[in-house]
Amino acid sequence: MKNCIFLLLISSTIFSCKPSVLEPQEYEAWAREADNGLRQTVSVGHLEYTMTFKPIDVMILQSNEGVVPSQDSIIKMREEFAGLLYFTFQMKVSDNSSVLQFEGDENAETGRLQHFFGDMQGDFVLITGNDTLPCSIYHYERDYGVDPFETFSLGFEVPENFASEKVIIVYNDQVMNTGPVRFDYSSEELFEQPQLKF
Repeated sequence: MKNCIFLLLISSTIFSCKPSVLEPQEYEAWAREADNGLRQTVSVGHLEYTMTFKPIDVMILQSNEGVVPSQDSIIKMREEFAGLLYFTFQMKVSDNSSVLQFEGDENAETGRLQHFFGDMQGDFVLITGNDTLPCSIYHYERDYGVDPFETFSLGFEVPENFASEKVIIVYNDQVMNTGPVRFDYSSEELFEQPQLKF
């Protein structure tokens, strides 16, 4: 039922706002643009936090390594991904040094790593209207220092009665001593996106 309501909401948005329909290469280029409204960065001292919204069609392309699946597969995958809002969260030090070792000793590094693998899911909430929702999907993508940032995949359930003009993602930092970090998205930025042509 929840998925049906969500799909109805998305469908009504699509037909009322008529977002553009893009070929796969155009869609991937649009998703990488810095000013497309998907990506927000907040700097706190020497730390940078970035939240990137991942539309369902981006998820479809990424799960197929950029290859566009068949029309039937796209429809099926859209239904499978429906009901959640997906984000990628990243943190990095401004000079590209290690996040795990930032202003700490070996004990701090171990504690951060344990938190990233364990309890950090509880540090994220989505706020919309009168609802405060926990993070439903969480995955820490450890790369052993290959990149200068730490990356986390997040998913939040969409309320059945979603009608808010704004969605706020809050990261309640527990290990980097920066306090809460907030990312504000309008409903247009989340729901009035170009569609993948198939």
